[in-house]
Amino acid sequence: MNTVAIDSKRISANLDRPAADAVGLPATMYTDAGVLAVEQKKLFEDGWVSVLAAGQLPKPGDVRPVTVAGRPLLVVRDRENQIRVFHNVCRHRGLKLVTEAGHTPGVITCAYHCWSYGLDGSLKGTPYLDGTAKSTPPESLRSQFGLLPVRSAVWLDTVFVNISGDAQPFEEFIKPLAERWSGFDLSQLRLADSTEFKVASNWKFAAENLLDLYHLPWVHAQLGGPEAVFQSEPAHLTPDIFGYMMPTFDAARAETGPTMTLFSPLPKRFEYALDLIMIFPNTGLLLTPSWAQVMILHGDTPSTTRQILNAYVVGDELFSAETEEARKGFVGYLHEVNVQDLSILARLQESREGGDSTDAGKFAPQWDDLALRFYKRVARAY
Repeated sequence: MNTVAIDSKRISANLDRPAADAVGLPATMYTDAGVLAVEQKKLFEDGWVSVLAAGQLPKPGDVRPVTVAGRPLLVVRDRENQIRVFHNVCRHRGLKLVTEAGHTPGVITCAYHCWSYGLDGSLKGTPYLDGTAKSTPPESLRSQFGLLPVRSAVWLDTVFVNISGDAQPFEEFIKPLAERWSGFDLSQLRLADSTEFKVASNWKFAAENLLDLYHLPWVHAQLGGPEAVFQSEPAHLTPDIFGYMMPTFDAARAETGPTMTLFSPLPKRFEYALDLIMIFPNTGLLLTPSWAQVMILHGDTPSTTRQILNAYVVGDELFSAETEEARKGFVGYLHEVNVQDLSILARLQESREGGDSTDAGKFAPQWDDLALRFYKRVARAY
């Protein structure tokens, strides 16, 4: 693999200046395959990253293949209704086991030689291994050659994985955010939609854009003018968990009344707020009094990102035939806002293809604290 040399000391020095003097990442860090490979190893394998909504596997026996940092993984809901994650690879000859989301009543079977595995990952069947059709694996084989597990956790209906196994326990990692949102009964959330978008940009642009307040009045005029954005409050919980609150996001509800079911109870601090939090490197969370959104980002190539938007509402009211149009309208609103960003992200990527001419990116002190925080965290990978 041909790759450019990364001057990590210069990058860090440029980012460690005061915001008015800080300089962004060089253009090649958005276009080079070697850079992405480092990020996948240092950020997407070594940390906690989100992969999908647990609600997409509602029944025991549901299975879904996913790709994280180029690695094929398999998410399973087992017979005890627990989510498990495995490397999606047969232990015999390494064939990718599952290629499409689906349901199995009992075992996962390899298409190559029909070795089969239970929903707990245990090796179940090895036909004709000893020359007989119903050959079962000897205990020495069974104990060593089940599916390889991947460390995982579920929080806010989102499945997180730590491929390396070296990250801190998830409960410790997420504790500051869990405490921030402890006044909400998050079990009231229901998955209303999950849609995947292909973004024509590097994953870092998509992540930074989520934190970028400066673009909201211009790209998303329906969210309010600059004055509304000025009222935002930063949220710096840990080096890996940060974002902002817009305390008056839903203030119109005080006059019009709610149009969707609200959390009960509803914490006073968040009564009209939108709280936007990034869980570095790839998870964006939006929580409001009546809905939530989870954005999941995976960089498949230096210039393309797989983006999953999971939309949630509070309670079951919007899941009847009579309220279907209202649910579709809510999901359509979230998609409209997201699509408005897609062309912007593509144009950011196109400009970086020009090389050194875009190496002098600057930060606006009034607006870009979170973007600078994000890039400082990225730079630690180098």
